[in-house]
Amino acid sequence: MNDKDVDRIASCVVEKLLLYALVIVAALFLAPTILFPTMAAIARLTTGLPSVVAVAITASVIAIPLVALIWFWGRRTRSN
Repeated sequence: MNDKDVDRIASCVVEKLLLYALVIVAALFLAPTILFPTMAAIARLTTGLPSVVAVAITASVIAIPLVALIWFWGRRTRSN
C-alpha cells in the first residue's frame, strides 16, 4: 500500500466515526426534546381509547419517521 491508499482509508474511517458520533449526539438531543413531548401529546389525545390501541398509535407515530430515515440513509449509502 502506498501513502495515498492509507490516507484514503484513514479519511473514510474518520468520516464514519464522526458520522456515528453525530448520530449518537443527535439521538441524545432528539429523544428528550422531540420524542418525549410527542409521546405525552399522543397519550393525552388517546385517553379515551383502550391502552392497546393507544400503544399501537404511539408506536406507529414514532416508528414511521424513524423507518423512513433509516430507509433514506440506506439508499444514500448504497448509491455512493
